[in-house]
Amino acid sequence: MKVKCWEDLEGFKYIKDKGTFRRGAHTYFMKNCKYCGYEFFGYKNSLYCNNICSSKDDNSGMKNKKHSKNTINKLKRKWLNKDSIYNSEAYRKKLKNKSESNGNWKGGITQKDYVLCNTYSNQLELYEKTRNDNGVLEVVCIYCGKWYKPNRNEVSNRLQFLKSNKKYHGEFNFYCSDKCKSECYIYKLSERDLLSRINKDSYSLYKSLVYKYTRKNYKRFQKIVNPNNLSIGRNKYHLDHKYSILEGFNHCILPHIVGSYVNLEILGEKYNINKGPKCSISLKELYKVYNIEATNGNNWFQY
Repeated sequence: MKVKCWEDLEGFKYIKDKGTFRRGAHTYFMKNCKYCGYEFFGYKNSLYCNNICSSKDDNSGMKNKKHSKNTINKLKRKWLNKDSIYNSEAYRKKLKNKSESNGNWKGGITQKDYVLCNTYSNQLELYEKTRNDNGVLEVVCIYCGKWYKPNRNEVSNRLQFLKSNKKYHGEFNFYCSDKCKSECYIYKLSERDLLSRINKDSYSLYKSLVYKYTRKNYKRFQKIVNPNNLSIGRNKYHLDHKYSILEGFNHCILPHIVGSYVNLEILGEKYNINKGPKCSISLKELYKVYNIEATNGNNWFQY
């Protein structure tokens, strides 16, 4: 494309670091045509601004080369004729049908929106856990730890983020379902927000997560935790954690375990203030009750 005025640059984005121009998904270089000398946008190995210049240059291999009349007529009959085989519905279905007889057949991976392990595992294995499942790439969900098969869009977004592409704002981790996305507290956070979370006091973050699960579980199991329906508030009764939040933080106990309903009790205000960070049960007792309910298959705690 020849550049004659500034209006020709509309739609192009200049990349200062590389000295190139970007429009859409293509990268262009500012060059001078080998024949006419005009400036034009072209690819890395482009020499001529258009086909006319390439056909006129004596040093070009395309000089005076044109399609013959027979070739032009064949192309017209092939694509322009409505009665041609190439314009029939059967031929179009044949092109769309990617069966085992097709040279691009890869076991139906494209139709299922999966990606090949050999293509992307080398690029991801430094940052993510990967494995090969009959040629298909599998990764681990960052929230629940489940192995699953990501789609092409997820893998490309993750790679662009790892390559520090400035257009990709967010953490772009792998999530196996929408449920994991909604429950993970770092989902869709920008790099700036992630750094602020890291710099934030770790104990206050841990305490906020425990209170989050405490509120959910108390609403769901209020009749079990507070069977007498005692009023909770200032100068009344308090909702207390049997195994305290501070001890849970010191011993690296998961927030949803400390905030589970088996660890909740109702105490008077004075007794709760005097109790402070002390624990009314041991860590073994907490895990014992927690594991009994978990092994019974009861959906008794809520993330």
